[in-house]
Amino acid sequence: MNLQKNDKIILVVGVVILIAAAGAIAIYMTQSNGDDSNLGNQADEVKTFEVKWSVETKELDGKTYTLNLPRILSFLNKGKSVADNNCFTLDQDNIKSIEINVSYTDSKMGLPILGFFGKGALGIGKDVLTVAIIAPDEEEYKKTIVGNGKATITMEGKVRPFSTSLKAESLEEAQTKLQENYSKEFAGETFKLKASLTIKLNERILLLNRIFERFIKDTFKIDITYHYYKYTLEEIIEEDNLENNNDEDKVTGVADLYLFMAYGRQMI
Repeated sequence: MNLQKNDKIILVVGVVILIAAAGAIAIYMTQSNGDDSNLGNQADEVKTFEVKWSVETKELDGKTYTLNLPRILSFLNKGKSVADNNCFTLDQDNIKSIEINVSYTDSKMGLPILGFFGKGALGIGKDVLTVAIIAPDEEEYKKTIVGNGKATITMEGKVRPFSTSLKAESLEEAQTKLQENYSKEFAGETFKLKASLTIKLNERILLLNRIFERFIKDTFKIDITYHYYKYTLEEIIEEDNLENNNDEDKVTGVADLYLFMAYGRQMI
C-alpha cells in the first residue's frame, strides 16, 4: 500500500499522540499508587457506614385463662384466681414498648335466670377482674375490668433510638460493632401473670349465686403486641473516592480521544 506524504505525517503524529497518552496514564497511575502507599493499606480498607433505624411490630399468640375457685367450697370465699409463671417471652433486642390487651366478660351476666335477679333489691353485682403482669425485675403492671370490657397494660422500655456512623473494614464488622450497643432489656426474659376475680354476691341468693360460680367458667384472654427498634447499615461513599474515580474517568477519556484521532484519521 502506497502512502502519500500527508498520510505519513498523520501516521507519525498519531503514533506520537498514542505514546504521549500512554505515558500520561503511566505517570498518573504511578502517582496514584504512591499516594495510596502513603496512606497505608489500612486506610484504604476502612469504610464508613451510616446507622438508620425504624420501629417494627410483632404479635405473640393470644392466651386464654380460666379463673378457678378454691378446691374447698366456702361460702365465705368470694374470689377466683389464676397464675402463670411463664406467661410470655420476647425474642428481640431494643424493645420500645409492650402492650397486653385483656378481654373479659362476666359469665353470669348473660344467664337469663340471674338476669331476672339483676334488677331491684335482689340484683347481682358485676364481678371485678384484676390482671397483673410481672416484669423480669418484679415490677407489677395492673389493670381492672368491671363486668364486661377490655383493658390494655402498657410497658415502656428504657432504650431510645440512636443515629450515628461507624467505621469498619467490612459490613460484617460494622454489624458486630452495632450489635454491641443493642439494649438487652426484656430480651429473652420471662414475664409472669397473676389474676384475681372478685365475685359480687347478693346475700339473699347466696347459695344460688355460689352454685353458678362453681359450675360456670370465668375466663379472660390476653393478646400481646410489642414494638422494637430495628437498625440497618448503609455504606457512605467518601467524596475523595468519588473525585479519584472521576479523575480516572477523565484520563481514560483523554486516552480514548487520542486513540480515535490517531486511528480514526487513518480510516478516512
